[in-house]
Amino acid sequence: MRLTRLSLALMLVGALAVACSDDDPTGVTIADLVGTWNATAVTFTAVADTTPATIDLPIPVVTVTAEIEADGSFTFTISVPGTADQVLTGDFEITGANTFSLTADVDPTNPLTGTFSLSTDGNTLTIDLPGTTLLIDWPPENGTPDEADFDAVFAKAAT
Repeated sequence: MRLTRLSLALMLVGALAVACSDDDPTGVTIADLVGTWNATAVTFTAVADTTPATIDLPIPVVTVTAEIEADGSFTFTISVPGTADQVLTGDFEITGANTFSLTADVDPTNPLTGTFSLSTDGNTLTIDLPGTTLLIDWPPENGTPDEADFDAVFAKAAT
């Protein structure tokens, strides 16, 4: 009986050691993120001292989707009624414990890094991209994207 308990304890410690290895510190893989994700909340916060300091996109009037493919490629789309969609494509890579890198096709030499969390049921993805300049021309609009922190919550679309 003692040997059985010791064996079970050793197997549990071994399983935890494998689950917590440095090869996959979050347990989340690209396969877990494959699919279409619809934003339920999107916030841009100015890095510089500007007014307004924060812009919350009016979801569902503005739609924001992220599509992640099994090969790590992504398509990020912002749709505003009456304007052309803003589309960003590139590669998504999980780089460590809750961190990722986005390499945009329009600027492959300047990858964006951020943090993410995935709900335990796999249906809610929260991301933070600090200091991104690819997505918003901060008021007053001058045609040049401004530096802002990007925070979003996405719900996985039904397949």
